[in-house]
Amino acid sequence: MAREATRRIEPKPGYPPAGRDRTEEGQKMTALATLKRQLIVAAVLTVAGCAPSANTDPLVVTDRGKVDLTAYECQNHTGSTFITRVCHDGGSRLVLGFQDGTYKMFCRVDASLANELLSAPYIGRFYSERIRGTDKPGPHDCAGRR
Repeated sequence: MAREATRRIEPKPGYPPAGRDRTEEGQKMTALATLKRQLIVAAVLTVAGCAPSANTDPLVVTDRGKVDLTAYECQNHTGSTFITRVCHDGGSRLVLGFQDGTYKMFCRVDASLANELLSAPYIGRFYSERIRGTDKPGPHDCAGRR
């Protein structure tokens, strides 16, 4: 029986679709496009009056009680369905609001890590990997700190 020659399938022009390129250059382009979208959203929110704001009402934070957020800068529109609010004090404390209405405080979070969280393509994944962590207590838990 004669063996058929294997035919190499050539990708269609423009394939893989934008955002699905596995090459390093394609990943850079995807990251650049994501950053561009985030900057556009930030500009629109600023013009619309939804820019980061301070909060004057204390709120109840899990394991902390009432926390006054007047010294915090809060971002209410995170683009995430899991984390709905990000507040940072400019020092080392971060308060996150979750979709179920609860709030949790994290310590030893500098401004650059808070900004990385807000600019991450997947805020929930970034939170799980870099802020909450997999160990108990996590790398940024405020255990024993007030």
